[in-house]
Amino acid sequence: VAELVGGSEPAFVEQMNVRAAQLGMKDTHFCNACGLDAEGHLSTARDVAIMSRQILTTCPEVLHYTGIWSDSLRGGKTQLINTNKLLKRYSGVTGLKTGTTGGAGVCVSASGDGLDLIAVVLGADSSKERFESAAALLDYGFSHYQAAPMPDLGQRPLQLPVRGSGESTIPLDYTALPQRVLTKKDGGALSARVELPQRL
Repeated sequence: VAELVGGSEPAFVEQMNVRAAQLGMKDTHFCNACGLDAEGHLSTARDVAIMSRQILTTCPEVLHYTGIWSDSLRGGKTQLINTNKLLKRYSGVTGLKTGTTGGAGVCVSASGDGLDLIAVVLGADSSKERFESAAALLDYGFSHYQAAPMPDLGQRPLQLPVRGSGESTIPLDYTALPQRVLTKKDGGALSARVELPQRL
């Protein structure tokens, strides 16, 4: 895939580093496309969380694959079991990625639905420790934060005038307003107002 997209693995790795910088992954430098240990190949939990968030928000279909617990190949002769044991042990976990190398230790980036939480654990000593730590992070997030729906906007325009167009107005749609994640103590403090131009 690296050679197809980038022309060569080194060229693709350079693209990875450019994209990481664009995403604000300030403490990440890639030296290869496979993620195995290499001199100067490094990242942080914060940067892995940024990358995980980018994947989840721009390619949500990835959860279809990361949430599969087991599958088979070759007509059932080969069984594949997901290495993310949280899928079976923690209600609401949807993915995302496990990994283990000698330099990085035992790692996981775990995603949880409901609040779209991401828990990143790097450098654990064992698989058990990484999953316990990730579960503790998710527990903290779910116990301290909540999804607050957008409050009622009250009176709001349903269309907006358009200048210089074949249509004199366009309809306004408020159904896709996002939820906000707030601390549980601030959950009722959310307010909203509509700010629109006079015309487009």
